Amino acid sequence: MLEGDAVDSRSQAVSQKYTNGLRFTVTILAGTLAVVGSRLVGYPSAGALGCIMTSFVAGTGWKRRLDYDTNEVGAYLDLLWKFLKPVSFSLIGKEVNFDVLEGSMVLYGTITLLVAVGFRLVFSYFSTLGSDLNWKEKAYVTLSGFPKATVQAALGPAALDLARSLNATDELERAQTVLIVTVVAIILTAPLGALLMVKLAPKWLKKDPIGEGGVV
Repeated sequence: MLEGDAVDSRSQAVSQKYTNGLRFTVTILAGTLAVVGSRLVGYPSAGALGCIMTSFVAGTGWKRRLDYDTNEVGAYLDLLWKFLKPVSFSLIGKEVNFDVLEGSMVLYGTITLLVAVGFRLVFSYFSTLGSDLNWKEKAYVTLSGFPKATVQAALGPAALDLARSLNATDELERAQTVLIVTVVAIILTAPLGALLMVKLAPKWLKKDPIGEGGVV
């Protein structure tokens, strides 16, 4: 009887590994298809939205499965992103032309960034109103709207790529300005925001005992 249980357990483990691998592969392929397909049909900006919708629909569907607790797709994607993140930021750095870098450009870009982040923090706080979160948890959710990096890294070079594809030489300088402001946003917000979130999470967030509400 014990041997049969052990065999069943090993069989379930192997089946779950196969399921996780299949889900991971389908998620990656669906995101790739959304990006490439949107470019082919002439709507390149829809690719990012397609990736977001893919993750949302997949995560919502998997939560309804009995094996959701053993779902490791998130861990696989996180591991993949750890390798791709330096590549993404390196490609952005390669595109930055420091010959057109001016002090006024950095100054106005920084001011624009601070104003935008200010609005983002305000609306992040408004999004927590009416919830059961305490003030520390609301402050942490608000703070999570501060770091800016991943989306900027993906969309920052878009204007420059578009200007080059259209041979719009008169717009290249503006596209470079967009890219430089993107880099400024990453440098000023990503490290500080990540540091604050890591340091404040143990102090501002708490975890309820299992079966009593989960993570607060």
